[in-house]
Amino acid sequence: MSDAELSLSISGMALQTLIMGIEHDRRDERRTTVFKKKEEELARKVKELKERDEELMKDIGRCNELEATLKAKEDELEMSKGVMAENTGLQARVASLTAELGQREMEAVDLRSELSVKVDELTHAEKGRVATISEVAALDDALRVFRSERDNEVETLALKVARLEERIQDLEAELYRLNELVVAMKAEKV
Repeated sequence: MSDAELSLSISGMALQTLIMGIEHDRRDERRTTVFKKKEEELARKVKELKERDEELMKDIGRCNELEATLKAKEDELEMSKGVMAENTGLQARVASLTAELGQREMEAVDLRSELSVKVDELTHAEKGRVATISEVAALDDALRVFRSERDNEVETLALKVARLEERIQDLEAELYRLNELVVAMKAEKV
């Protein structure tokens, strides 16, 4: 082999080595570009996941607060149910007092009848008439006092019942609203 052929052969090999180096660099550059793109995509996805995780943690915190509020409202409702039971007892007492008043009114009517008979019998005796009139007046006063006390007690109990029923309705509405809110929050979380 001559020097020229050898030189040409060495030049060809050098050129081939240079081309292979360039191709190798291009492959490395493509890999680097692909890896950078993948790395950027992964970083973006990690950021998105972190943001979603933070949102979920906030939602869980709100859910916990709402559950605590709901528990407090349920406790309050339980107390209101106890008040309602007491209210039922008071209503029974009002009914009992009303029945007793009816009996006393009937007794008073009976007593008035008796007094009327006695007044007729004692018309001729002045002392007996004055005593009977005093007795009738005392019974009328007692009856008026009893009726007034009964009316006051019935009115007071009716006002208490109305206030308790309004409070219970408010608590039930608040409990319903909180239940709806908890359901909505859980649905969003899912």
